[in-house]
Amino acid sequence: MNGSEELAIIGMACRFPDANHYPEFWQNLVQGVNSIREIPPERWDIDQYYSPLIDEPNKSISKWCGLLDNIDQFDNRFFSISPREAKNMDPQQRLLLEETWHCLEDSGVALKTLQEKKTSVYVGVMARDFFVDACSPDVVTDSYAALGVYDCILA
Repeated sequence: MNGSEELAIIGMACRFPDANHYPEFWQNLVQGVNSIREIPPERWDIDQYYSPLIDEPNKSISKWCGLLDNIDQFDNRFFSISPREAKNMDPQQRLLLEETWHCLEDSGVALKTLQEKKTSVYVGVMARDFFVDACSPDVVTDSYAALGVYDCILA
């Protein structure tokens, strides 16, 4: 980009632990809120996975995490996605759809006005937990499973 090109960020959206929108996230930063906590028992049995010993095989030395709220509340009908397809989607795909919609709402730009415009979306993705679980030989998959686990779908 040279000095004569302009760039405008007109909409933002994010979801972090204890912050479902960027104003909440900013307030947490300003107030020094620590959103990391011990893994709750409803998430998984910490005794099965945790050990304070760094050399213990198949164990984690951490029992702390930052969790997002309501990741199980995806409204597949809003996005015209079948229940079966939604069930096979990585939660990161579902969150991206929701946050992209929130970003458009935040921008105040009507979706139809974006057609044939130079618009960019930047996505960061990590952690392949869903992929590992979905591709496990114990898991019965269906034809939507492949679409639900590949990061290229996020583009």
